[in-house]
Amino acid sequence: MDIFANEIKLIYDRLADTVSQEVFINRLAYSLTGNIGSLRNVIKTFSGGREFIEKLNQAVIANRKICIFGGGIWGKSIVDSNPDIDFYCFVDNDLRKCGTNNGELSTLHFDDWIKKNEDMTVIISTKLYHEEIYRQLKEYQISDELIIDAGKMIDDANKIQYFDLPELKKYKTEQEVFVDVGAFDGQTSAMFVKWTEKHKKIFVLEPDPQNRQKCLKTLEKLDVEYEMLPFGAWNKQEQLFFDSGLNGASHVSGSRSETTEKQITIQADKLDNLIHEKVSFIKMDVEGAEKNALKGAEKIIKTYKPKLAVCVYHNKEDIWEIPKLILSYVPEYKLYLRHYSMTKDETVLYCIAE
Repeated sequence: MDIFANEIKLIYDRLADTVSQEVFINRLAYSLTGNIGSLRNVIKTFSGGREFIEKLNQAVIANRKICIFGGGIWGKSIVDSNPDIDFYCFVDNDLRKCGTNNGELSTLHFDDWIKKNEDMTVIISTKLYHEEIYRQLKEYQISDELIIDAGKMIDDANKIQYFDLPELKKYKTEQEVFVDVGAFDGQTSAMFVKWTEKHKKIFVLEPDPQNRQKCLKTLEKLDVEYEMLPFGAWNKQEQLFFDSGLNGASHVSGSRSETTEKQITIQADKLDNLIHEKVSFIKMDVEGAEKNALKGAEKIIKTYKPKLAVCVYHNKEDIWEIPKLILSYVPEYKLYLRHYSMTKDETVLYCIAE
């Protein structure tokens, strides 16, 4: 217990501002206890999160039924992050998804839902189609008071995530070399190009074949040199099972699955083996494989002390094990934590060496 307490104090002492301290203490409490109040304290450090919680509380106080339009990843995350809320149902425009249970909630087609709608609060949960869904709801005279556009909040947050920390600007280099680990559709790399005018090169790691095609379409439009690396970032050279075709949620799987049709085998390797340039900035969002990816980047991190933006929410222990690991490489890193959603997802650890 004393060892764990000392590790937590070491991390806390390296946190560079009060927002980071607030996120860390509450995220740690949520990981250890599951306390929903602690999670909401994390969410409220994000402006969209505060707005979401306020509107959700208003719906609860008004005793309205609460529905979620869109039963995808974000819709499920909203349900999982609010176990104390009795959601009424999911709503969808796709008939194939209707009439079935999504977890414990049924999914109603919009046409059926609108017939029985009596001042229900509806949460738009998809970031890709939130504008279309908002217009659809307005066409049926659903008032803004009853709409929580979480999709727009998520979309707005995604447009600033990884680059909004003001302190990052102070440490731009003359020729930034960016490593986008878990690139998905390449939009983070596009944001990097916009963030800095002094880029030299981007290394893009994306093992999912479908995601690589999306990523290449994005990168080809950018005025930047890039290298596409079709590897998973790992702590050694190894072949891994991988659940593909899940967009941003594609991930390394622990073992072969007999039920997942989209499972493939990928080649994984250490960043230290794949990249031999002076890296200045690494972003990591690899659906729970961050610790292994960091172990495979030990040499790069120790040698070049790049700026880091690493997701620390996929596993409960990430909030303390990832900063502990990074500080073991570069003890002088200053740490910052920021949260970018109205759910338990999208907490990012930034590391900057002066």
